Amino acid sequence: MTPLAEDPQPREVLRLARDHEAQEMRRYRRLAFRFLPFGQGLSRLMASLGIACEHRRQACEAAGGRLGLSLPLEAERARQVVTLPGVASGCLILGQGHALAVLKRTRAAAEQSRRFSRYCLDSRLLPALSPLWRDLASQKAAECRLLDELMAAYAGTSPLPPATSVRPRRAWSAAGRPLAP
Repeated sequence: MTPLAEDPQPREVLRLARDHEAQEMRRYRRLAFRFLPFGQGLSRLMASLGIACEHRRQACEAAGGRLGLSLPLEAERARQVVTLPGVASGCLILGQGHALAVLKRTRAAAEQSRRFSRYCLDSRLLPALSPLWRDLASQKAAECRLLDELMAAYAGTSPLPPATSVRPRRAWSAAGRPLAP
């Protein structure tokens, strides 16, 4: 057993990062469902952010395996439903004002997540995982920028209209040719 594997602190920090990403993944998946009636593009974007969280969760587990750290099962607390403050968890988003309010709360939660990942990087809690912390911090910063752009687009402060509006679907034949509308 390596000295790193005997120290409980690296294992706990890695477990916290993994559980945090799992919690974020579930939150984005719920948001994807909630945004579905408002705009399919925005719903897909939230689902994509959830998939990115899943990849980061798997990266944490893989890093633990490479270092010989066996991570305990995901904490029960992380499996609980997490909702944004002031918003019912099953409430579908139907209007632009509601969408903007939820995006603002989502951005605040993403900022907390960015700070956590930045803390892991800056504190050098586990130097062997510096590349992982650096990747987590840069991806969380990009997530915050993306949410900022979305908020600007839906608040009307961006010169471009939201790219996530609902567009009519075009039917395709089995041969891959578009069918007439």
